[in-house]
Amino acid sequence: MKKGLSLPVVFGGGTSISKTVVIDDNDLEVAAGGGLLFGAGIFYALPNNFKFGGIFQYQTSEVKQIDQKGSVTFKRYVIAPEMKIPIKLNKNSFLNIGGGYGFYLNGNLDFADAGPSKINGSSFYNDENGIHLLTEFEENFATGYFSIGLKYYNINYSFKNGDFNFNNLEGMGLDLYVTYSFRI
Repeated sequence: MKKGLSLPVVFGGGTSISKTVVIDDNDLEVAAGGGLLFGAGIFYALPNNFKFGGIFQYQTSEVKQIDQKGSVTFKRYVIAPEMKIPIKLNKNSFLNIGGGYGFYLNGNLDFADAGPSKINGSSFYNDENGIHLLTEFEENFATGYFSIGLKYYNINYSFKNGDFNFNNLEGMGLDLYVTYSFRI
């Protein structure tokens, strides 16, 4: 395989276990993991296809409320340095296993007309960090490589300030993502 730098572009989405919170006697669902993600990064591949680098991504989780008129959204930025160890499947295909240590920044929980009382407001969370694990299938081409993978992480967000104090908001997620990495 060809060694050198590549620029990945990643898109995906994930799932998370939602948590019920109570505001003004309203039960509201909150999810601080999973959701829609997109980002870009830089990786370096060694001749044996061992890769290390990182991704910068934006991620947002949204829970529609039962009345279908309001929502609760948790947004954050993620810087995820990681390494991938390849298992060769055939000439141009690999199963990568790996992981890294992610930095989860600017956590922001927004309530928009949520629940019967149409609750609005925002809460902000401290920057957090933690380990993530991944596995992905990769197919190599002359101009780059395509991969599809799963990533698991579990982060606990601590309350900073805002309208509603939900301390230790759990941000566990399992994300399915696709990446195309352009060789440079």
